[in-house]
Amino acid sequence: MSGDFDAADESCMDETFRALADADRRFVLRYLDRNGATTVSTLGHHLAARRNDTVPAAVTETQRREATIRLHHAHVPKLASAGLVERPDGDDLVEPTAYLTSVLASIPVDLSSGSGFCPGESTALD
Repeated sequence: MSGDFDAADESCMDETFRALADADRRFVLRYLDRNGATTVSTLGHHLAARRNDTVPAAVTETQRREATIRLHHAHVPKLASAGLVERPDGDDLVEPTAYLTSVLASIPVDLSSGSGFCPGESTALD
């Protein structure tokens, strides 16, 4: 049947959902959706602020470095493997993909507020 998923489709969906399962990765995707392509360094700065419940200007160098290392070695490769982001220069730049746009369009969430994803949760993508 043409409407059925084959093993490759299922594997792709599994990888996408695994990538979306982590709150830090969802934050990165929301940031890229709102702001477009940026560097791992910039993402690290904003992720550190989120993780430490502060504003980017108050992030310490240690907090920024830890978040950037985590992005570089874990989160960005996982998102790239799922096809949600690209690293065109292979180094610091991270770009959202068309696939990310289609995934976000299929999730019933207002990314500006995070509402609508899970009943009773107002910050599902935070």
